[in-house]
Amino acid sequence: MNYLTEKADETSFAGAMLKASSIIFILIFIQRVFGYLLNSLLTKSISQTDYGSYTFAWSISMFATGILLLGISSATARYVAYYRGGGNFDMVKSIIKTGFLFNSGLLGMLLILLIVVNILFPNVLSLNNYLFIFICSVFVIHGTGSFFSSIISGYRKPEISSVFGTLFPVLSFVFVAIAIFLTGEFMHILFAIALAFLISNILNITYALKNYGLAGKFRPGLIKDLLKFGVSVVFIDTANNLLSWADVFIIKMYIDFSDVGVYWASVITANTILMFFIPINSIFAPIAAELFGKRDIERLNLMTSYIIERFFLISLPIIFVFLIFPKGILSIIFTAEYMAGALPLQILVISTSMLGLSLLFRTILTASGKPYIEARVIVIAAVANVILNIILIKPYGIVGASLATLCSSAVILAFAFRYARREVAVKINLFNLVKISGSLVIPLILVYIVKLMFASLFFEFVVSSFVIVVFYLGSLVVVKAFRDEDIMLVGMILGALHMPRRVDEFVLGVVRRGVS
Repeated sequence: MNYLTEKADETSFAGAMLKASSIIFILIFIQRVFGYLLNSLLTKSISQTDYGSYTFAWSISMFATGILLLGISSATARYVAYYRGGGNFDMVKSIIKTGFLFNSGLLGMLLILLIVVNILFPNVLSLNNYLFIFICSVFVIHGTGSFFSSIISGYRKPEISSVFGTLFPVLSFVFVAIAIFLTGEFMHILFAIALAFLISNILNITYALKNYGLAGKFRPGLIKDLLKFGVSVVFIDTANNLLSWADVFIIKMYIDFSDVGVYWASVITANTILMFFIPINSIFAPIAAELFGKRDIERLNLMTSYIIERFFLISLPIIFVFLIFPKGILSIIFTAEYMAGALPLQILVISTSMLGLSLLFRTILTASGKPYIEARVIVIAAVANVILNIILIKPYGIVGASLATLCSSAVILAFAFRYARREVAVKINLFNLVKISGSLVIPLILVYIVKLMFASLFFEFVVSSFVIVVFYLGSLVVVKAFRDEDIMLVGMILGALHMPRRVDEFVLGVVRRGVS
């Protein structure tokens, strides 16, 4: 199956998408690294209660933006791409102008409503004044910034939006480090985060205005179209937000901010696995849509099977590292106090792996022209997630929250797989999966020996991680678990990294020796 290579050579569109995907992968990696550095800095500088209250305030802002703005950003992105495809550039400009004014009006009204509710019912959020100001600031910044990001996406430039998205964790880390050095006060730290968020979004907005502008004509009639599409998107966004934030809200309701902080540390650590799923899926999505358009289901079947194998190949060693060293990872990234999240981390790693794999099947549903089925799956899982959190958190605390997430992720994977199989025949080469799984046997035996040799969690984790990576890759080469398509994907990433030629040749040479 050499479809990826063929299409990259045959069409500039596929080649551009592959290049954009490699850029996005690198940017996601940078985002994750600085995200961990930021959270590590926070947990080492403020109390668990303050860290939990910051997490809660941030989640409120993200949740409110996703629901209350009625999906106008997503609708604008869709119609920008739609009218561009039809060559109607006057309508493109009009949809941008109309969407911007409507989105801004909503933001203003909702901000006033949020302030009034907090004044009349201060116990609803249970946050002090500067945390409430932080919520309002993030809400306005995100609501405006996400709109202009949608315009950039509508012009098929997702990697540009990712660049500005990467600036936020980088700037946050720098500004927070400065705030901690100068005063170390929680209020100043929140200000530093809000300032970094503002600057990254201002740059995003400036780029969109400079390249696409707001010169179009405001057409009130377009609001109906925006709402019709946007409200349907809200259901998916709301369901996704409930999957992401329901556990945080309910932990706060049943327990306290301290537990929110410990749990969230486990969540963001487990989400590392998605860093590998998302870029691969971003390559798969546009080509899958094209194959459905050409009714070339046979090639799509082969692609799907290939991607599933790669998911297992990439994620298995990472999953085992998290399962074996949860306390070491949490104590290194955060502090020893956060080791209480070890069991939730182990559960969430399995959950996140399921969620990552389900992205593939959800993409198939969307590419086949049936996004409403994906919406149905997400809504079912979101409802299950909320109910399970309510039932499990009170008796089991953050372990209950992680179990609820595991169950909802299993629901998404099961339903998405079931519906996707109606569109494509998912054929898995069991022999290849056995080779991939078998490549972990020797590394795990060596890790067991390493654990007996070191008393320090830090050295145990570092040495074991090195052993797993090196011996796992070596075993993959020996059993010839790689395929021709892997050479192209690795070459694409190396090209985007602009590594020295000798490094490129060495890495690609190793991969070639492991091709069956």
